[in-house]
Amino acid sequence: MRCAATLGAMPIGIPGSEGLEAVEQIQIPHWLNKVLPKRLPKKVVGLAFNLTGDAEYGYELNLVGTPSYDPADTDWACDDVWSTKGCQFELPEGNWETTLERVISLLR
Repeated sequence: MRCAATLGAMPIGIPGSEGLEAVEQIQIPHWLNKVLPKRLPKKVVGLAFNLTGDAEYGYELNLVGTPSYDPADTDWACDDVWSTKGCQFELPEGNWETTLERVISLLR
């Protein structure tokens, strides 16, 4: 069963894509409700979103749970003990900075 939420090949971050942002605002919470367990594993202390991919093929948003959280350490989220890997939120291809800014604004 494929559990990724997909926005398809629609461009994001370009003029006239305001409708796409509305779709993302609905789909990201739906994806989170689908992938988050009722209870996170006891080892999870911190949560972080990871955005990976590239402008040509698109991006994937994953959520990871970590055994620690330290805002002074930029690598605190590198040691995950839980993740949504395999159940990622897929975003279409586009400019990296624009995609990152869009995801940050939607997650706030």
